[in-house]
Amino acid sequence: MGKSGSSAVVCATRGEAGATTVVDAVRDAIAMVAPHVAVSLDDASTPLYLQCLPRSLMDAWVRHRSGDPDASAYVDLPEIGTPDEQLTTIVDTTSHLWTRDRAIAEHASQTSPFDGLPEELRRGLAREHLVRVNPP
Repeated sequence: MGKSGSSAVVCATRGEAGATTVVDAVRDAIAMVAPHVAVSLDDASTPLYLQCLPRSLMDAWVRHRSGDPDASAYVDLPEIGTPDEQLTTIVDTTSHLWTRDRAIAEHASQTSPFDGLPEELRRGLAREHLVRVNPP
């Protein structure tokens, strides 16, 4: 809870190849979540954050997966991830890593995106990287 009983809203979004800035990502995210989240960017009393992956972390992931044919669509992109300097908040959620791994393992039809990653990269992905967009 924030001050005066208000809470923050965090939107988990997937960046698109055409979204080159946080502004592009915000525009896309607002269009996606507007019907579901009753938050106006004109209302400065409710913080709004977008969840993202930092470019430095994605660069490390691309280097790690460079020989993997399943990752070739990402490896060929010029730059993926949000520029690190645009991040405003990092929340360390590594204490929940075991719980997250167990939840992912319950999806028998899916392979964990964390399988086979070096520990340093896994820990980087165990943090929530956010960009605060309201108030800026």
